[in-house]
Amino acid sequence: MLKLWEDERNTKLAWQKRILESLASYIFTRAVRSKETSVAVGKYLKDHAEADISYAIQLKSQLIYLPSSSSINTSSSLKSSLAMLSQIQSNLSNTFKNLAQGIEQIINTKLAANLMEYENEISEANSKCQTVLNELNFMFTKADKNFREYMNVCSSQDAQIAKQKSVTTCRWLCESRYIITILSLSNMLFSYTGLVKICWEMLKRLENSRVACVKDCLFSFLTLHNSVFRQSTEDVAMILQEMPSEIVEMNKILNTDDLEILRNEYSCEDPFDSFKNYILPQVPKKNLIVKEGFIERETGVFKVWKTSYAVLTIDKFLHVFNDNPYKDVETETIDEAIIIKKSPNSGREFHEPINSCYLSKANIIENEELYFEIIEAKQIGLLSKLSAPRRSVFKLNTLKDFLDWAFAIKQLALL
Repeated sequence: MLKLWEDERNTKLAWQKRILESLASYIFTRAVRSKETSVAVGKYLKDHAEADISYAIQLKSQLIYLPSSSSINTSSSLKSSLAMLSQIQSNLSNTFKNLAQGIEQIINTKLAANLMEYENEISEANSKCQTVLNELNFMFTKADKNFREYMNVCSSQDAQIAKQKSVTTCRWLCESRYIITILSLSNMLFSYTGLVKICWEMLKRLENSRVACVKDCLFSFLTLHNSVFRQSTEDVAMILQEMPSEIVEMNKILNTDDLEILRNEYSCEDPFDSFKNYILPQVPKKNLIVKEGFIERETGVFKVWKTSYAVLTIDKFLHVFNDNPYKDVETETIDEAIIIKKSPNSGREFHEPINSCYLSKANIIENEELYFEIIEAKQIGLLSKLSAPRRSVFKLNTLKDFLDWAFAIKQLALL
């Protein structure tokens, strides 16, 4: 049953990750293209300005050879024209300076500043997305590894039971490692979804700002150009005014098959809302735990009692943890399945037991002071004569708890 759950889980989460990667890739690829467009606009303005200044210098050089109005005896209209040309000649130097400064302000102050803001935000977002994506890839690899280990344990246990040998690995422990890894993976994917959504909204905002800035720069250039050369550019200004901003649309990025999956399986074409509301497939419920709860264990040479969390499994293992390994995992049991809910507080790793007692053929010694001692059977091998049997001592606070734990442990030890 867990194999079927894994197939569904892996298919859904891997698909979600692929969709988010596609969106993130589009965001940062689009940002590169937009940067190139803004740079091209700046180059165009600079080249056009240089051409205007070159033309103005050429005009000035031609005006140098014109006679002054006082040096010739001609009609008053011609004298008036020559005086006007002389005035133009005297003002051209300031005009060149104003034109150069105006173009520099447009390119360096407006366009460059907008481009720098664009680059900084995109670069920071790209770095965050890449960090989370690397962690996601690691978690996917870890989940696959833990699932393979679980399947190997299932196979080895079946073979050991068939040969009437002692079980050497715990199925519940491997299953718990895998399930909590999947929970962490799902929560990380949930966080990645939120991060990509933020980047998506950021891209739309930056694109609108960039396009508006480019239009403003072109308008400013036309105004400056008209002030110098007295040419009408109303038609160009009108075209710029009517030019729509390029809209960033989701359905132009995702392919038809992905959009169909979103509609059919998530009832929504927005992947961010779909993935945010996604619930992990139900985990098949297995009766691998005989008993679990808090228990006192003896620690150190001074026999200090410390509260711990114990899990007694059906394959004769007593695992001891510092705390409940599932305490951060919000679950709900329905019929024969366990639903693992998303929780931002969930731990990213399964906390391994600090001690594991194998109860097969172990000696269980009870004491009237509500504690019992587990002396594990000596391992078979070359070093068995050199090592003493492992000894663990536990205590309960009430007689009922003591009897329940002692009975459950002794029952498994005798099987």
